[in-house]
Amino acid sequence: MTILIIIISFLKLLISNNIFFILFKRPLYTHFH
Repeated sequence: MTILIIIISFLKLLISNNIFFILFKRPLYTHFH
């Protein structure tokens, strides 16, 4: 049960990070290139 909760929370974290990456990808990309 605990492992499942950890996996779900980790997935949520990954999804949120992915959204942030998509939001900030363009400015960072233009900044570094």
